[in-house]
Amino acid sequence: MTSGVLARGADRRAIPSRESWLSFVAFSSAGLTLAWVLVAWGASARAGVPGSVLALFCVGAAVASGIVCAWSGRRLVLGGTALIVDEAGLLDNVSLVSAGRIRWDQVERIWIAGPRWMPLLCVLPFDCHAYVARQEDPRRTLMRASWGLLGAPIVIPVRALSVTSGELRTRIGAMAPARS
Repeated sequence: MTSGVLARGADRRAIPSRESWLSFVAFSSAGLTLAWVLVAWGASARAGVPGSVLALFCVGAAVASGIVCAWSGRRLVLGGTALIVDEAGLLDNVSLVSAGRIRWDQVERIWIAGPRWMPLLCVLPFDCHAYVARQEDPRRTLMRASWGLLGAPIVIPVRALSVTSGELRTRIGAMAPARS
């Protein structure tokens, strides 16, 4: 079930991926990767320190866009449920970190941030330092970067989901326990 529409009798808590957005991300990041590689190649042909510094920057940018391309391509191939919002908490299977299950009692705060064209569901666990420290190294590094940039280690692109920000907010509000 990857079409973004839930079949009759399907679990209403499961939110599938939005394939059109994932395709766009995969192809645009592949193009960016190629462009960065070509610029790095051209910069490496220049003699001197400026060309070397530019080449190193371009290689780093190529690696970063390559990671995004691999992530979106993997999501396209695997399909299936991207996010589950239920009585137990959230099950993230779509963000770059694929955080897995985070229970409601582990969540300090949830909010939607970012511009209108790229809303992001940000999840801040209680005792964030301990939560991030328990993760394996590549995931821990990505979580620290997200935490530094957006204030939350778990950042889920809403565009990757088959629901709008408002629908997602409603589902979370219906499932998350009220706090006193």
